[in-house]
Amino acid sequence: MKTWRKTMKRLALFTAIIAIVLSSDCFAGGLTRVGGIGSRAGAMGGAFGATANDSTLFYYNPAGMAQFGTTYVDAGMDVIFPRFKYESHDSSNDAWYAMPYAGIIYPINDDINIGLGLTVPYGQGAEFEKSWPLPKSETLISLTNITPALSLRLADNLYVGAGLNIGYTQFKYQAPFDIKGLFINPIKTDNKADGFGIGATFGILYYPTEKLSLGLTYMSELKADLNGESDISIGPISIHDKFDSDFTFPPRLGIGIAYKLTDRLKMEFDANWYGYSKTVDSMKLSFKKLHFTKTSDMDWRDNYGLHLGAEYRLGNDWWLRGGATYLSKAVPDSTISQLTPDASGWDIALGIECQKEHFSFSAGAIYGWGKNDVERGFGVLYPGKYEAQTITIGAQIGWQF
Repeated sequence: MKTWRKTMKRLALFTAIIAIVLSSDCFAGGLTRVGGIGSRAGAMGGAFGATANDSTLFYYNPAGMAQFGTTYVDAGMDVIFPRFKYESHDSSNDAWYAMPYAGIIYPINDDINIGLGLTVPYGQGAEFEKSWPLPKSETLISLTNITPALSLRLADNLYVGAGLNIGYTQFKYQAPFDIKGLFINPIKTDNKADGFGIGATFGILYYPTEKLSLGLTYMSELKADLNGESDISIGPISIHDKFDSDFTFPPRLGIGIAYKLTDRLKMEFDANWYGYSKTVDSMKLSFKKLHFTKTSDMDWRDNYGLHLGAEYRLGNDWWLRGGATYLSKAVPDSTISQLTPDASGWDIALGIECQKEHFSFSAGAIYGWGKNDVERGFGVLYPGKYEAQTITIGAQIGWQF
């Protein structure tokens, strides 16, 4: 009974921490994060669906909770420094985005575990200073999930899990007014909104042998209803209005396979599919006072990610991890612009972790890059060369009671 009360106190404290985190901005660079979430998973290039042994499992595979026989808590932060370039126009060098994650897992008995997690799975943001003929702009769309979850041990080698994603979305659009993507420079707009939506994540973790593990994860689409405020100005004349909108984040299907080559070395390969074509066709802002609806065509396409990672045990307490990722682009040439830059790209990652009895500390770094040469053609408004470069630094601490 005392153990249960202590766990409930930890859950209450953890929920309070989440509330504090959500009171500040949670940003992300790139709607699908190339390098993965967390210093442990990120250091393996996001190849984690068949491992899923820290709080990022609420994103990668909730079935991984069943692996914990005692209460486990961890928290961490990824800080991304993105740099975008369109032709000779560079994004702001001061931009950086902090993305927290945390979780607690509690075993009810030998077969049932419950948990609560915080992750930032999706986000896109780009900030450009004015550089003729392009205007000053800043955009952001991000998703932060709070996920209560349950896992079951169906057999000694088979686990299943499910989580309810309570998603908090932030939206920002600061740029000249546009019609079908064409800027009308004298009219400036500053739009901000946020809102909530509900989705779910399901996972399976299977160990055919002691050395081999297989993971399967499905994250449903999540539609967030947004309420926001807008300032529209022409010179000294300014109009303040409110608007309603919504944004649907795509479903994700992930498959992972991990194999222990030796007692010290394990490798994992993951493949992920993101269903953008099912959800992101356009975004509408319905203004209340002005009584009109502005539609921005997006027409994003399905994309995929390939992740390869490895971890090596250096000694009793130290682990070394490395990984690489390829992610295809989702934004088509017809709607790409400085507001939503995108490119197929790669990343390489490296990380280290120390585990001492019940305590663990890990740190990692990810370098990502990509290019997209958009040719002139019918319906292409902003042809040219797009480049992306990101540096991610992360750290995480964990405690197993």
